[in-house]
Amino acid sequence: MSDSMPFPDGAKFKAKEREMSSTLPARTFAVIRFDGKNFSTFTKRYAKPYDETFMAAMDETTRKMVASIPGAVLGYTQSDEISIVFSDLSTAKTQMWFGGRVEKMLTLGAALTTARFIAESSTVDESTPPIFDARVHTLADADEVQEYVRWRRFDAQKNSVTMAAGVLFSHNQLKGVPSRERLRLLEGTEYARLPEGFYNGRVTYSESYRQPLAEVVPPEFMDMPRKDKSGTVARKRWLTAPATREFMEQQLPGLLAL
Repeated sequence: MSDSMPFPDGAKFKAKEREMSSTLPARTFAVIRFDGKNFSTFTKRYAKPYDETFMAAMDETTRKMVASIPGAVLGYTQSDEISIVFSDLSTAKTQMWFGGRVEKMLTLGAALTTARFIAESSTVDESTPPIFDARVHTLADADEVQEYVRWRRFDAQKNSVTMAAGVLFSHNQLKGVPSRERLRLLEGTEYARLPEGFYNGRVTYSESYRQPLAEVVPPEFMDMPRKDKSGTVARKRWLTAPATREFMEQQLPGLLAL
């Protein structure tokens, strides 16, 4: 049976898509933040106020995300959120992730983060699946990148104190009590000193190193004639460390010197 309706004009709808899309400007820093949606329900299965298994899954998810985002400079992780700073400033030919197309960054970034977190978590079930959303914006320069990380770090400190105090005190006891006072309430308790990675959040950063050629080339090829079998090859790995004051002051500025 023939279809008498005219062939749909796909170009018209693609033009509408372009009208609604936006693009980040070139030659700048940008940050995308992935946030767990309704994680208060999902995280009920974890220990309170912090759970090292959950933190490890978040950190490994961050490392996998920074490794897959072109131009990624660093990641910052706290609670159920991951921020990744990226840029197109490393070389004159470096391009912004997805050409700067915001909708691609948000949709695919959130999907990848969700999939990778699920792969790292052993406590996922279909009744409360973890889902991440995303938001992205530019940062003017390295100074603003540092300001952004300090802001999220301050948020991590407030959240960690609130969560720790919530384990030891009732909602009524904490109602109207500011964060500084809650911190004072924790003095002398088992949470008087919270783990640095929980209290300050964690920074994921890259490190260059040389890997022996023998570890790179499959053993079956090592017997083949080569000029040099004892050399090394350049590699990059992503490491995670607590965002301590020392790290923020001594190491963070160097990570942004592109």
